[in-house]
Amino acid sequence: MEAPLGKQKVNQGLAPFIVELLTIFISDFQEALMRNRAGKSISLLVLLMSLGSSAFGATISGTVKDSDGSPIKGAFVQARSGQMPNFSVVVLSDWQGQYRMENLSPGEYQVFASKIGHRATSPTPARVADGPATSLNFDLPKAKVRWTEVSLREGQLLLPEGPGKGVYFDKCTGCHGFQRFMAGVRTDLNGWHRVVQYMRNEMRVSLTVSFKDEDEKLVASWFNQVFGVDSDAPASPEDLPNFQQAWRGEYSDESMNIVYSLYDLPSLTPRLYPFSARPDEQDIVWLPSYAQGAVGKLDPKTGKVDVYRFTMPPDPVAGTRAAVHGSAPSPDGRSVWLAVTDNNRVGKLDRRTGEIGLFTPPPAPAQARRMGLQRGSVHDVWSDSKGIVWTAGGPVQRFDPKTEQWTQIRELPGTYGMVIDQNDDVWETEFRPGGAVAKVDGKTFKVTKYYPPNKRAQPRRVVVDSKGNVWVGDWSGGILRFDPKTESFREYKIPGPEPTPYSIQVDKDDRVWFTSHNNDYLGRLDPQTGRFTAYPLPVSDIGTREMYRDSQGRMWVASPPNDKVISFTPPGM
Repeated sequence: MEAPLGKQKVNQGLAPFIVELLTIFISDFQEALMRNRAGKSISLLVLLMSLGSSAFGATISGTVKDSDGSPIKGAFVQARSGQMPNFSVVVLSDWQGQYRMENLSPGEYQVFASKIGHRATSPTPARVADGPATSLNFDLPKAKVRWTEVSLREGQLLLPEGPGKGVYFDKCTGCHGFQRFMAGVRTDLNGWHRVVQYMRNEMRVSLTVSFKDEDEKLVASWFNQVFGVDSDAPASPEDLPNFQQAWRGEYSDESMNIVYSLYDLPSLTPRLYPFSARPDEQDIVWLPSYAQGAVGKLDPKTGKVDVYRFTMPPDPVAGTRAAVHGSAPSPDGRSVWLAVTDNNRVGKLDRRTGEIGLFTPPPAPAQARRMGLQRGSVHDVWSDSKGIVWTAGGPVQRFDPKTEQWTQIRELPGTYGMVIDQNDDVWETEFRPGGAVAKVDGKTFKVTKYYPPNKRAQPRRVVVDSKGNVWVGDWSGGILRFDPKTESFREYKIPGPEPTPYSIQVDKDDRVWFTSHNNDYLGRLDPQTGRFTAYPLPVSDIGTREMYRDSQGRMWVASPPNDKVISFTPPGM
């Protein structure tokens, strides 16, 4: 008999297990079991493939009920396109259990429903056409919550204690969660050592100093205690007495008024693991691959994904690992610039030939090396309106593609997030407690640092709205607005525990959107009212790093752990 999800056994003797574990070989049906948050909703409008340009009139609607006939609020209903098999539309059911998908392209779909705490349905085939709605009703029997479905915060509160738990949550969860990579499989202690060793090898550039052999022993031992073959940990977090205190609760009615478009990426070894999904001026979406020396290109109209690979020259620290951490389409549409983080280079994809060239910055200044960036770091990349390339990291750098000359901004030896505003000035963040939000004048290279009033603030990602206001996700728990005209900050505290805003973006109405790393939700701030709204996400362990907006106003994020790209049109637009 097949082991249930969360108790899967794997071949402990096969070397490919390591890659496969981090690849996660969970089927679409099993993935469906992870897709939900509790909540309420109202009727939803679905835009065909989120294109927002053509209405075809096909509709799928129905109800989602419990096994006793009670309506289920906040169930995800997903329709996978037969014409574009890697594309799905996802809506949520309302307080009456009703859902509605409108303006679908006529054709074949596979439709299923899921909700945390319930057993997901098998896919139901549906052929839709213009005219009357196709009715599909779903029954979701109750089931216990799985470890693959909890958030990082909930996992930290609920997972069994052990010496390695603190090490893992302190040193590992800034990059990845446990839900996709650990909770869905089982192996023995040796297997968990191989998993942690794989991680140490892949992340050796950043973990050489901070993650020691003793840390590996502690983390592997704890994973074996919790997710080992002979683990005696509860099969479900619901079995723990403090589950209700840790659980996220329900979302609001308004939170259900959102439609997601999901794109599954090709199954590759290693996985693509896209760090972001950045649309260019033609709304082609670029996917920097952290797991490969590659960048992906997604055409949202067809779902086609092309992957452009390159080979790194051997490096004494990183080997041949590239770890592409960011991408930036050039304003002329000819190139895509890449942040090749582990090898400390900038890559340039020629869109005509598909070839990728590499450019090496000068040695890092002494101050950057003292901060632990021994040879410097290209953490992110942007291109301004004139085609000049800027990088964040250690230090901030300017690269002129015409002359191939580098300029290092030594006053900023270690930065994290960056954005270029309407004046081609560069904004950078220092991601540490008490860190600054810094401006680099694009013409004079003058640096001005601005410090948030909250001395514990940790500025992470940054974006600029249509009025020139600078918005920053404060990892310590808020959204910061900086007004360059008055040189003043305003802080918006995000409600709830550990909001940890990671990606951040503004929509066409200058409302601020972000993702919560530790809580797996999509957040929105209305600056006019100061009101926050949290929206449930259609995947667990979202892991989103950056959020971008395309020319049509759609917002784009990548989910590296799930190898998916997600877009949505902000409600009301």
